[in-house]
Amino acid sequence: MKKSLKGASRTSLRLGFAASLMVLLLTFASSSIVIPLMAAFRTTLGITTGQVAMTTIAYCAGCAVSLLFLGRISNRFGRRPVAAAAVVIVLAVLYVLGHLESLGGLYLARLLQGIACGLTASAVLAWVTEMAPKRNGNLTAVLVSGGPSIGFTIGALLTGIWVDGFGFKLQSLLAVVAAVCALALIMILPAHDSSMRKPEPLWKLVRPSLKVPERIRGIFWPIVTTVLGGWALGAFAQAFTAPMTAEMLGADNQLASAVAFVAYLSGFAFGGFFLRGAPYAALRLSILIFLASTAAAFACFTAGTYLGYVAFAIPTGISSGIALAADMKLLMKDVLPEERTQVLASLYAVGYAGSAAFGFSAAAIADMMPLSSACWMAFLWLTLLCGYSLISRKLKAYGEAFEA
Repeated sequence: MKKSLKGASRTSLRLGFAASLMVLLLTFASSSIVIPLMAAFRTTLGITTGQVAMTTIAYCAGCAVSLLFLGRISNRFGRRPVAAAAVVIVLAVLYVLGHLESLGGLYLARLLQGIACGLTASAVLAWVTEMAPKRNGNLTAVLVSGGPSIGFTIGALLTGIWVDGFGFKLQSLLAVVAAVCALALIMILPAHDSSMRKPEPLWKLVRPSLKVPERIRGIFWPIVTTVLGGWALGAFAQAFTAPMTAEMLGADNQLASAVAFVAYLSGFAFGGFFLRGAPYAALRLSILIFLASTAAAFACFTAGTYLGYVAFAIPTGISSGIALAADMKLLMKDVLPEERTQVLASLYAVGYAGSAAFGFSAAAIADMMPLSSACWMAFLWLTLLCGYSLISRKLKAYGEAFEA
């Protein structure tokens, strides 16, 4: 890692951090533009709630495929080219959304969004990690765990305000995002690339691999279950926030949908900044708060109380964000620089694949039962996932050794 930064100017290093962070936020923000609009798409495209949920599966599938097959290519070609490729895919997504006329187009847009986010979750997150200032020890863990959700929050809230608050057309928002993409590409060009660029054969790089260093293999799966719990709830929110909001309010309201979605995602995004003290102790406490506040939020939805749902969604997101940051701090402690993309790709691939499986199950039952029943089935899933992390002896032993 030090070798990759040797000889770089201070300006190039700062630009590298700024460019990597910008691409991270831009990619995930662009992927959440459609979320507040799902209820409107359901009407204009004539699709069902289950088909809306399937669009989330297309997104998760794109992420998982990208991470499985392309998660390590930046080790050979560099972080900057892969970051630029992610931005170009975002531009393609904006074009598809600007000419959206069918469910197939919506599936294509979500699939491309997933591919772009998969590239970002491996190469760009590794770039952010390597370029982040070292003065704040928690900054890297927060950016890795919360960066995607910060982007999600920006995109969803901006869309709700732009379309429903100001009454502007979606096409004008897409044009603004396209201009930001152009700026990101300009920033990438002179930025410092922190990768080692090892001359590994391409066929080995694109071969699906979910290798995790043996020294952290014992804690990987307990950590994955906690991560998957937060992401599964996020996938559920992507698919169902708009129809849930419409059901609670009795009418489609894109700004209200965006606020309900952001209530969870913003807490999830910034929760890592509240991480203090021993990460394992924080992890256990945050999981318990996460489950309690999720139950309260679903109870408010069942009762039809929109403000109560939003109020409890905030601590749900914050506690999930703290748990994820604690997970990342524990997981990345013994990971070497050359292992970073592989570990991140493995973590995100399993997370997205699990979220896709969860989303598929939710989509299958969405048209068969009330949304309130789907919520409580989701809560049972979250309890099982997080419970495994709480009872893991290997994670407990590693966490206590970490804090010693």
